[in-house]
Amino acid sequence: MSDMLPSEKCHQFSARSNKTIFLDSTIQQDIVSLRFITPDVAVVEVLTAVAGAKLPRSRGDNFDAKGRLRTRLLQVFVRRSGVWEIVAYHNVEVRDALHLPEPKSPAFK
Repeated sequence: MSDMLPSEKCHQFSARSNKTIFLDSTIQQDIVSLRFITPDVAVVEVLTAVAGAKLPRSRGDNFDAKGRLRTRLLQVFVRRSGVWEIVAYHNVEVRDALHLPEPKSPAFK
């Protein structure tokens, strides 16, 4: 069993993914909602579109009509000593990506 913390495993996985399946890909993130629970705690819901990911089709990921992977993020931010940190993060693939709105970025039009 590894002595690594979950956050260390997550960083390690992300670093590896950014050098392989997400190399040369682009991501657009559009804020769907931003709610402040307190002045120092915020919950953010985001829709993403990832173009150019090199994901093996055998994984069963769903892509939209333009070949982008679409996900929905839920993030909890906490401000400590004036610095905002993500303290919770949940990322799920959108299975019905064909019915999502287009990303707002002109890069995807």
